[in-house]
Amino acid sequence: CTPKEDIYKTQKIQNLNLKNAVQHIKNKVFRLRHNIDQQYSNEQILISFIQRFLVITDHASTNAYLTILDLTMCSMGNILQC
Repeated sequence: CTPKEDIYKTQKIQNLNLKNAVQHIKNKVFRLRHNIDQQYSNEQILISFIQRFLVITDHASTNAYLTILDLTMCSMGNILQC
């Protein structure tokens, strides 16, 4: 494997993990929405959920966290318009 191929493979895996993480969070937030005090906004629920349950590994940066947060909020549609 050339380094270029390695980078491509790694990028592909990261993109897949990001998609899975976003989908997982969306599912959880929608489920939580029905069981949680209505005083909390969708944004608060989402941010709280990500902070508590999404494990960011040591090598991941704050940018990865923010990207997941942005993508999740965008893809949920009813929270923020992109």
